[in-house]
Amino acid sequence: MQDEDAVRAAFHAINNAWLQRRAQDMREHLHPDVVMVQPGFESALRGRETCIASYAEFRAGATLYAYTATEPKVEVIGDSAVTWHRWTMRYEWGGAAFDERGHEIFVFARVDDRWVAVWRTLTVEPPG
Repeated sequence: MQDEDAVRAAFHAINNAWLQRRAQDMREHLHPDVVMVQPGFESALRGRETCIASYAEFRAGATLYAYTATEPKVEVIGDSAVTWHRWTMRYEWGGAAFDERGHEIFVFARVDDRWVAVWRTLTVEPPG
């Protein structure tokens, strides 16, 4: 259970950092070459600094009205781990209101006895 707890702690550190407008605080939990695949799998952000900037840009430009997330499920296999959870979010961006829900998936790797995110995506469910 120790590895699962460490992965879960890394996930929470990343999630709390963007929610609290401290995107830079997630740096130690992201691999330098992390890949974040955008919803719809059409494009990806590559590299820790690019991904941090994306989180910071979202929080700077969006008015977040509500966010909930379930506790992540964690599967550890050797030096790899996967987390997934369900999320909901109500926010405003560029004058438009959004009420979204979906799932977020992270892949973590153990590097130098620390768990760091190496890949992430989220799904957005159709409205309704």
